[in-house]
Amino acid sequence: MSHFGRSGPPDIRDTYSLLVLNITFRSTTADDLFPLFDKYGKVVDVFIPRDRRTGDSRGFAFVRYKYQDEAAKAVEKLDGRVVDGREIMVQFAKYGPNAEKIHKGRISEPVYKSRGRSRSRSPRPSMFCCDDTFGTHDSASPVRRSPSPRRSPSPQRSLSRGESPVAKNHKERSATPKSVSPRVIRGGSRSPSLGSEADRALLLWTLDPSERDACIANEATKRWTSSNQVLVEIACARSPKELLLVRDAYHARFRKSLEEDVAYHTTGDFRKLLVPLVSSYRYCGDDVDLTLAKKEAKILHEKISEKAYSDDDFIRILATRSKAQIGATLNQYKNQFGNDINKDLKSDPKDEFLSILRATVKCLVYPEKYFEKVIRLAINSRGTDEGALTRVVVTRAEVDMKVIKDDYHRRNSVPLDRAIAKDTTGDYEDLLLALVGHAET
Repeated sequence: MSHFGRSGPPDIRDTYSLLVLNITFRSTTADDLFPLFDKYGKVVDVFIPRDRRTGDSRGFAFVRYKYQDEAAKAVEKLDGRVVDGREIMVQFAKYGPNAEKIHKGRISEPVYKSRGRSRSRSPRPSMFCCDDTFGTHDSASPVRRSPSPRRSPSPQRSLSRGESPVAKNHKERSATPKSVSPRVIRGGSRSPSLGSEADRALLLWTLDPSERDACIANEATKRWTSSNQVLVEIACARSPKELLLVRDAYHARFRKSLEEDVAYHTTGDFRKLLVPLVSSYRYCGDDVDLTLAKKEAKILHEKISEKAYSDDDFIRILATRSKAQIGATLNQYKNQFGNDINKDLKSDPKDEFLSILRATVKCLVYPEKYFEKVIRLAINSRGTDEGALTRVVVTRAEVDMKVIKDDYHRRNSVPLDRAIAKDTTGDYEDLLLALVGHAET
């Protein structure tokens, strides 16, 4: 949604883009933001990305100025301002027309020694390089785990948890001088305002869900290992229409199909399972054939008993039946044979193909439980698996995060937001807490 309507913004090649975080998801409009920012200079455009399904704001906006000094003044005056009951965070967009230079799909920026809290071994390049029109270039980077398992609260933290998690410590921030690359400086540090994993989370969040999944899937295929369950998440936890949109986005962005990349990068039984999963277009209705469910429950049990886990019929059932039909089949499986199918698929806990099959079943039938477990393992592992934590929080924030939070609290006796706050730091913590709370907004 742009303040300038259908005609679109003027030429933006020589403009300076500000990122405005923590706006309301429903009430704040571009027309509301325009007079607020227009006080400090010539505003070229105001754009609020919208969710395609609901039409609601996605919680952030981009404001373009013609002149950098006017943009810097807006940052100085408006960062921390309360708008529609929320304390907004204003900073130079890191990926706009006049932001840091980009080389070979990565951001080229100086590495500063951070004076603040950090749990990272070394700076990590962002996975994607995006401008504020959401164009991206993929760049594979390894999964990083934070080295220290826990941290003690910093004595500098005086913010109560009742305040907005994205916009804190604003009194310590000041606008960046014109002579340096546009940044928001926190507490006198020259570190970028968003850490590397915070950058990745923010960039993923700015993409539409289908584009986001396409980028995540592309990274997963390039770095695929037999223990990588990301492709299963995308193929099985999304609706048939959502998966179709992901495949379309993959076509448009990478000039090839998701299916061909999955087939190229996987082998053996994994390829036999994953290619039909990502290619499937399941029936999405609630109709169930109980006779068929009883018959296919028997087939599944026979194949598991024979340890024929990659049998054509076994994979056909999981890859093509509707989620409602699979749910009915698995209920019949338990009624007839006394165990949940996933319990019978644990005959060899170290078998990674069986692990992929269990993830497939769980994503199809109990996606919230699956993602709760991913978050739990990411937080409880020796050093936080930030890649997994980011992926789940960003992709489920607008889907079922409330249920995931409830499941996490029930299983771990600790609220998810408290666990995240204990295990992360700085702007990365702020962003995750804001997204985790989105379901209640």
